[in-house]
Amino acid sequence: MNLDAKLDSAIFGASIAIKIAEGFRLAVYPDIITGRGTVGWGHEVTERDGLDLGDRITKRRAEALLSSDLMSAKRIVDSQYRLQLSLLNSPRIAVLIEMAFVLGGHGLSRFTRLYRSVSAENYAAAGCEITDSKWYIVQGAQFTGIKVRVERLKHQMQSGEWQIDMSVR
Repeated sequence: MNLDAKLDSAIFGASIAIKIAEGFRLAVYPDIITGRGTVGWGHEVTERDGLDLGDRITKRRAEALLSSDLMSAKRIVDSQYRLQLSLLNSPRIAVLIEMAFVLGGHGLSRFTRLYRSVSAENYAAAGCEITDSKWYIVQGAQFTGIKVRVERLKHQMQSGEWQIDMSVR
């Protein structure tokens, strides 16, 4: 499979995983961790969105916001893992895209041991680096959903196989 096809498959898989993990809300609400306005499937509201707490959006707009967020996450992964992408299959690329979606570019860049493990094609170690993190240890201890998500990402990185039902839309 060429890189473009792998990236398309990874984005599709990441979108399913994000929809499952984030849940869906049409009204802007404060995120339980950051307190920032969030809407749709985990979209962090920005000034550019023109939304305030309590404002409602359509499902069509939520889909557009998720699509835009996924493209941003893909650009982050492409900039940080450009040389490694050809080595990775779609499920492993999707792990990085989902992490970039949740943590942003700065957050993903802090996973330096993950980067080294992926570069060495040591996916068992790479998966362990995902759970050997403040994200998992601190937030996972407080929020079961985060713990489950991070463990799923670990297993997907290690196995190279989807850990979600790819038929869910």
